[in-house]
Amino acid sequence: MNKLIFCAVVAAAASDALAVDSGPAFVIGGFDSSRGGDYSIAAGAAWSDARASLAVHFPGASFKAFPEVTTQALTGVDIVVLGSPATNGSAIAPLSSSEQDALLAFIRGGGSAMLLADNDEFDINAPAVNKSLLDPFGAAVVGTSCVPNAFVQAPSASAVTAGPFGTISSFMQGCEGGLTSVGPYATSLATNPIGSALAVIAAGTLAPASGRVLIFSDINSFQSASYPGGSFVNFSQNEALFLNSIEFTRPLVLGGFDSTRADDYSLATGAAWSDARASLAAHFPHASFDSFPELSTESLAGVDILVLSSVATNGSAIAPLSSSEQDALLAFIRRGGRAILLADNDEFDINAADVNASLLNPFGAAVAGTSCVPDVSVQVPTASPVTAGPFGTINWFRQGCEGGLTAVGPYATSLATNAIGIALAVIDAGALAPSSGRVVMFSDTNEFQSASYPGGSFVNFSQNEALFLNSVAACR
Repeated sequence: MNKLIFCAVVAAAASDALAVDSGPAFVIGGFDSSRGGDYSIAAGAAWSDARASLAVHFPGASFKAFPEVTTQALTGVDIVVLGSPATNGSAIAPLSSSEQDALLAFIRGGGSAMLLADNDEFDINAPAVNKSLLDPFGAAVVGTSCVPNAFVQAPSASAVTAGPFGTISSFMQGCEGGLTSVGPYATSLATNPIGSALAVIAAGTLAPASGRVLIFSDINSFQSASYPGGSFVNFSQNEALFLNSIEFTRPLVLGGFDSTRADDYSLATGAAWSDARASLAAHFPHASFDSFPELSTESLAGVDILVLSSVATNGSAIAPLSSSEQDALLAFIRRGGRAILLADNDEFDINAADVNASLLNPFGAAVAGTSCVPDVSVQVPTASPVTAGPFGTINWFRQGCEGGLTAVGPYATSLATNAIGIALAVIDAGALAPSSGRVVMFSDTNEFQSASYPGGSFVNFSQNEALFLNSVAACR
């Protein structure tokens, strides 16, 4: 937080060139000007440069402002951005206990937050305000330092500091506080002379599907250049960090083929996935869907988890992935995207073998055969968050006239077997490239079909819901 006297010299944060991301539609919430003053994310002068950057890089973002944090106010919000200051010399009113409860419930329900505390001298009430903002998460900030550089401990440790908008080795603060405790849930990512400067609470930490929380010890890192004090430290110096933070906290997008390509097994609209969509709405209420007729760099922009199946209906296959689609799929995973790939037996369609191969070949895996023995045994449930995740431990699951993975390739690990081969395998994050994402491969699609879909009386989503939700959580 700016004071009358600044002590230090400016040093710019290192980052790669900024990338443009069209991204999905999502809502950023925060205090209105009556409560947040100049630091109202929706309208305040101190955030004007940030809003301009969001309009360029996240054109689907919109804002919702409110005078207090309540369940009703947070309805429809995906990311809540709250700071301790109202101006550079005054604090907001502290969060009440009911507001703290609403904030914590929002995170536990899948919402995400950026919380910006500050030093304890900019206002007589600063310590109480900082405390009210961070107490729900067991964190604390104290002190005042005017040494501007915050140093990132291990940039590659988090997508916040090594994200699509650049790698951050240091960033600027302005008469900041220091996080003396990040609490029982957070991990420190950066330090300043008096404590932690940035900490993150990972998704799924506070509840099985809870959202992410970023905690900063200073708000001036993101103030507009034209705002008082902006000549010392401002948004332009830390734009990559801010955009990485938004990308990190924005709601989950699941992508897949549309009905023209995948018919009933289009994740976004297909009848075979209706039970799965209902479960996602209940457990990941901020998630949304994107669908497209083919895979390309453009269609995969903004997608977090790609869900693809060989099956269009229980008697017909999708068109095989072309070589360019296979290249796009592999590139998507290598740059950090995640995928759930569902092959199937080689008899349900005359082209089934070719379609299965097109889906799995990019990862060196292969599926063959047909078995109608439904029970699948998990080898070591605790070996992976897919089989021992926030939604339960999976010792076995059911398939329906499935194939068997005869090879999982050089990157994957087998997690479960059926009568003719491997039923489930996973490629862990970082296996294909330093920042590559996780891939979960199944040898059958029917395990997740809706109960009302043809064949659903034999095997269906309800029998394997925990496995599906664990797979989504592991790919978050």
